[in-house]
Amino acid sequence: MAINVSALDFTFDYPETIELEEEFEVTINADTQEIYDVKIFVHDDVKASSEIMTGEGWKSTHYYLQDIFPEQKTFTLIAHIEADTEICVRMRLQDSSNYDESCLQITVESSESENQEQEEDQEDQANQQQEEHSENQEPKEPNEMQEPETQQLSQNNEKIILSSPKKESEQDSFNYDKRIWILISFSIFTIFIIILLALRKL
Repeated sequence: MAINVSALDFTFDYPETIELEEEFEVTINADTQEIYDVKIFVHDDVKASSEIMTGEGWKSTHYYLQDIFPEQKTFTLIAHIEADTEICVRMRLQDSSNYDESCLQITVESSESENQEQEEDQEDQANQQQEEHSENQEPKEPNEMQEPETQQLSQNNEKIILSSPKKESEQDSFNYDKRIWILISFSIFTIFIIILLALRKL
């Protein structure tokens, strides 16, 4: 991608999509022999959201690289903000306070490795929470763990045990009632015989 600026006819090329914390390059092209200071930054430069590589190492993009263009035209940067934002290039003449600036859209995305690390961290946190939850739960006593099975067995045994005495009790009650009726019938029959014998004697 390239853009022209009226005050200074220059263009700069850059990747429209970059990865967070990954190096990328910006190349400035201008048909001039004059010496320029260069400042390149990914918004918001106030928050130091990017750095630029210099001969002394990484440097905040708050500052200009002094007297560097056109001797150096390609610059290596790194972005510290994940966003759909802008990348800006400022060019100012040596010993001048005025500058020309151009800003274009750029997308900074999380790298796949970083996304994977985030997913792994989330998974680790979930596993840790689950382990802590399991540790906080009191372990069941053996008797408590066996209680459902024991209760079921007890219920089954209870059905067998209770059903048998119930049948025996009903049978005993029937036999008892039968004996009473036999005794009553026999008593009535005996009284009837006695009455008949008494009537014959009269």
